[in-house]
Amino acid sequence: MDMEVVLASSSERRKEFFRHLFDKVYFVSPDVEENIRENKFKIDLLDLSFQKAKEGFIKFKNSCDFLPNKNYIVVGADTIVRVKGRILGKPNSDEQWKEYLSILSGAKQEVWTAVSILKNNVLKKKFIEVSYVWFRKLTDRDIDRYIKSGEGKDAAGGYKIQGWGIIFISKVKGSYTNIVGFPVEKFLKCYKSLKNNDLKI
Repeated sequence: MDMEVVLASSSERRKEFFRHLFDKVYFVSPDVEENIRENKFKIDLLDLSFQKAKEGFIKFKNSCDFLPNKNYIVVGADTIVRVKGRILGKPNSDEQWKEYLSILSGAKQEVWTAVSILKNNVLKKKFIEVSYVWFRKLTDRDIDRYIKSGEGKDAAGGYKIQGWGIIFISKVKGSYTNIVGFPVEKFLKCYKSLKNNDLKI
């Protein structure tokens, strides 16, 4: 039986990935509080992706698109930027945004994304991916102009590698799509394995 795909995310970047990956995909926006502790960020990030997928399934089940005779793959994910032991989420203000970019300036950062995959309402797979990004040294003008552009305000760390934020970057290591916001390569391996009934829980 074919599996329908549901993405539980408000991220436009993830939605765009899924529109290209699948002919048909459903989107729901989970309402989950994002609280990640610095000393337990991996555990919290994985749990957050699971909570998003769970709520996504519940929301979708209550929608007019849900059909009880179909199988659904529900995907939840969350991304953080970590630098010098500090977690940078989405900036809450221009002041915090400027602070984030100043911290990233000239530094190596880690971009972590956790993904949970449910089949109907049962967890089948969860994983975490990390990529590394090096920023060149930014000037005050660099930071001020970027903030005025408004581009990265809704992104972890306050920048978008797929936009003008690319000019800040001197080096990357690992999955590029993970830095954008979703580790497509690893997800596809899990998805294909699940479709072939070979996934190990």
